[in-house]
Amino acid sequence: MGGFDAFSVDLDALQDAGRGISDAVAEFGRTDVVDLLPSAAAVGHDGLSAALAEFDDRWERGVNHLLADTEEIGVRLAETVACYAETEAKVTERFLALDKTLTEGTGP
Repeated sequence: MGGFDAFSVDLDALQDAGRGISDAVAEFGRTDVVDLLPSAAAVGHDGLSAALAEFDDRWERGVNHLLADTEEIGVRLAETVACYAETEAKVTERFLALDKTLTEGTGP
């Protein structure tokens, strides 16, 4: 069986990932899907223009759902970092108190 050092969490990496996701969502959120498609005049065909408009609508909804899900991942990563940091602080505090108790030979 491995020791306790076999498991670790890189909080900085998790925090960076969360920030990176949030930055990407913010950047992509500034671009509307409609800006990526040609105008109806540029297409020059009513049927194709209607198909592109429908595609635009569906694409926009899909992108919005994807952005919402991605944003939620960023939030949850930040919450995970906070939870790990809080747990580590509490465990460290308890081990230091235990060490002090054992070293000084006093009880709580």
